[in-house]
Amino acid sequence: SSGINAEWPLRPGDSTGTVIEDDQEGLLMFEGGTVCNDKWSNNSANAVCRNIGRHAALSYRNGTIFKDLQMKLKIKVDSVKCSGNTWSTCNVTREHNCDHSEDVFLACHSVDGGWGVFGNWSDCSAECGGGNQTKTRECDTPAPKFGGAECQGNSTKTKACNTQECRCVKENYEYLGADIKSVPDVNTIQDCLEICAAEAGCVAVSQEIATKVCGLKSKRFGETQGVKEGVSSSNIRCGD
Repeated sequence: SSGINAEWPLRPGDSTGTVIEDDQEGLLMFEGGTVCNDKWSNNSANAVCRNIGRHAALSYRNGTIFKDLQMKLKIKVDSVKCSGNTWSTCNVTREHNCDHSEDVFLACHSVDGGWGVFGNWSDCSAECGGGNQTKTRECDTPAPKFGGAECQGNSTKTKACNTQECRCVKENYEYLGADIKSVPDVNTIQDCLEICAAEAGCVAVSQEIATKVCGLKSKRFGETQGVKEGVSSSNIRCGD
C-alpha cells in the first residue's frame, strides 16, 4: 500500500501552488508540500497521473524551477516507488533525506475525447416519397478533459428511407380556400410537401407546375375530384 489515500492524491501545481488542470508541467505537491524524486520512475509518473484521471505521464524532471514557491514549502514525500503504472502498486516514504533540488516536476497527458457507439436510427421523416433517418453518437468515451482534443468526425449519420412513391398524392385536384401562403420557385411537389411539413398548421399542398408556385393549405383534400389543369395537389400524410 502507498500509505497515501488515493482520494487525497499527489497533484502538479503551478508557480502559485494552484492545481494544474491541463497538460502543463507543474510542481508535484502533496498536503501543501513537495515530493522528492528518490526511487522515482516512469511507473511512478504514470501511476500519479492515472490516479488523478489522466491516462499517462507526459514528462517529468526535478529541480528548483519554482524556487520562490519551493523554498516556502516543506518536503512532504521523499520517495514514490511503484512496481506498476497504477497507484495501488506504489509505496511512499514520508520521512525525507532530500532537498528541494530533488523536487519532482510532472506533466500529465490531457484526455482526448473518444466517440461512443451510435444510437438507434430515428423514425423516418416522411411516410413516402423519400425521407431521412438519423442516428447520433456522443463524444463521451471518454469525454475530453484537462484541455484534451474534441472528437474528430461527425456525430450524426443520415440515410434515405421510405423512398417509395406516395400513393396518397392526389393529382389535379382543385381546392378552394384554406390558403396559408404561396411559396415561389419550388421544383417538385415533394419539395412542396417538405416545405409544408415545416410550416405550422400546414396539412396539404397544391402546386402550379408551370409557375413552380407551392400553395400551403390548412385543410386536407377530400375525395371529390375537381380537375384543374396544370396543378398537382397532395395531403402531407396518407390516411388519417
